[in-house]
Amino acid sequence: QSQINKLQDLKKGTMNELLTRGIGHTEFKDSPVGRIPKEWEAVYLENIVSKITDGEHLSPNCVESGEPILSAKDIQENNIEIGGAKFVSSKDFVHMRKRCDPDLGDVLVVSRGATIGRCTLNRLQNPFALMGSVILIKPEKCKSLGEYLSYYLKQGIVRNKLLLLSGSSAQQAIYLKDVKDLKIHLPSLEEQQQIASILSS
Repeated sequence: QSQINKLQDLKKGTMNELLTRGIGHTEFKDSPVGRIPKEWEAVYLENIVSKITDGEHLSPNCVESGEPILSAKDIQENNIEIGGAKFVSSKDFVHMRKRCDPDLGDVLVVSRGATIGRCTLNRLQNPFALMGSVILIKPEKCKSLGEYLSYYLKQGIVRNKLLLLSGSSAQQAIYLKDVKDLKIHLPSLEEQQQIASILSS
C-alpha cells in the first residue's frame, strides 16, 4: 500500500508538471490560467471541441435486452464499466444518440451524484447512450486529443473549480455552461500526444 501511495503521489506530481510546464520548455508567459510555456495557448474548452452536451434527461423505458445506456455509476476513474448497464430499445437508442453520441476517444464527465467530477476517456469500440448525469466532450481532432483533455480534467484543481462554480445548491451539479467556459492550457497536438503517452505509461 505504501508503494501504491508513493506511485500515486509521483503520478500527481508528474501530471501537474506536464500539464503546466510541458516537455522541455525554457520560456514561459503569464496567462489567464497562470504561467504556461510561451508556445502554448490559454483557450476556452468549447473552442477546441466539436460538442459538449449531456445525456438523456427523461427516465428511459428500459427493456431486458437491447442497446446499452450508461449513467454516472458506470463511469470509473480510468475506464467505463458496461457490465451494469441498463438497456433500451433500438428505436429509443437511435433517438438518444442523435443529440448525445459518445464515440471512441471522447471524454465523459460525471455531472452529479456521489462521484461528481469523475472523468474518463471512452475506450469502448461499441456505441452506447448516456443518461443526463454524464457530460460528453467530443474533441475536435485537428485541435485537441481526448486523452490529453481527460488528464487535464482529472486534475484536482480543475475539478474543484467546476464544483465551486456549481454553487451551494442542495444537490451539487456540474453545468454545461461552466464546462464550455472553462479555460485550459493548450499545447500543440504533438505535445498533447507526448504528454498523454507519458502519463499513460
